[in-house]
Amino acid sequence: MNIQPEPHQPELCQLVHLNRDSRDFYQWARHRVSDPVLADAFEQISVQRSGQAAELQRLVGTTINVASPSTELNQLRLMWQRCKSAVVSGRKSELINSVVDAESGTRRAYESAAGNVSDAAITAILRRHITNIRTAAQHLAYMRVRQCGTPDHSTSQPIGTVDHLR
Repeated sequence: MNIQPEPHQPELCQLVHLNRDSRDFYQWARHRVSDPVLADAFEQISVQRSGQAAELQRLVGTTINVASPSTELNQLRLMWQRCKSAVVSGRKSELINSVVDAESGTRRAYESAAGNVSDAAITAILRRHITNIRTAAQHLAYMRVRQCGTPDHSTSQPIGTVDHLR
């Protein structure tokens, strides 16, 4: 399929960066949490984000250049950095809350881009990615309830052990 996304290339490039940022976080975090269920979820999401980044990369071509990242992209990058801090803190609910918040921000960035794209094929791809992101956030929120007993961000339970030496 030959899709010409030129009018929306900057937005798509930012989504590529956003997928890479989240993929990098999940890959990093999965080696640092001792909970094997959470580590497995992080691995699955990182693989998914890698695929999404590659799919968007194919749409925009080989040049991915965000000369001036949007405020939204910068804010989302900061959210993923806060997620790393939550891993180091060793508090599972804090970590999951941070990740669910970052996923919600990522979903909003996608929804904004999908609303600005007129090409039906690109919109379909973005909508599929939105569904993936929403599903990941829902799964993590469920894990928060199941493992931490807190659907509302109110109680912070220890992760167990966090390998601070990696």
